[in-house]
Amino acid sequence: TVTQTGNGNAVGDWGTTGQPGAAPTVVGVRQNGSDNTSDIDQTADGASALVNQDGADNVSDVDQLSDSDAFVDQIGDANASIVNQASGAAGSSANVDQLGDTGLSNVQQTGPTNTANVTQSAGSTLADSFVSQSGNGNSADVTQGGTSNVSDVLQLGDSNSATVGQTGTGNNSLITQGGNSNSADVTQ
Repeated sequence: TVTQTGNGNAVGDWGTTGQPGAAPTVVGVRQNGSDNTSDIDQTADGASALVNQDGADNVSDVDQLSDSDAFVDQIGDANASIVNQASGAAGSSANVDQLGDTGLSNVQQTGPTNTANVTQSAGSTLADSFVSQSGNGNSADVTQGGTSNVSDVLQLGDSNSATVGQTGTGNNSLITQGGNSNSADVTQ
């Protein structure tokens, strides 16, 4: 489903495998702002991608090679979101909310049953979040307010939890979890 009520919006092509008897894929794009771009590429049965763009000049790119879920909500302006769910990421989910302006979110999920939640709050500018989950059963929750804050979460092991909260200006956070069942909480 594609709904466009603004001006100059664009939705790229998406592909699905469509195997007989397989779980259906779900694609939903709603563009209520102006000059937004959404591209969704699905090559796995059972994948689900929903993109909502209410702001202006936003870009969303979702690539799903596995039975995974992605939700992108861009309410602010000039944001960019990348969600890549590789063939090994079955059961993973990515939820990106970009409510501020000029934010960048990059979620890379290559392992199964991972969860990534990224929120770039209303009023934030130049937020930069990178989440990479190559292990199994990890969770990452990143919330960014303020200006020019950077967060990197790398989860290489299994069953790890990472929580990042950033306000203010010019903060940098790097969490690397290579083992299993670790928990990290950063507040800046």
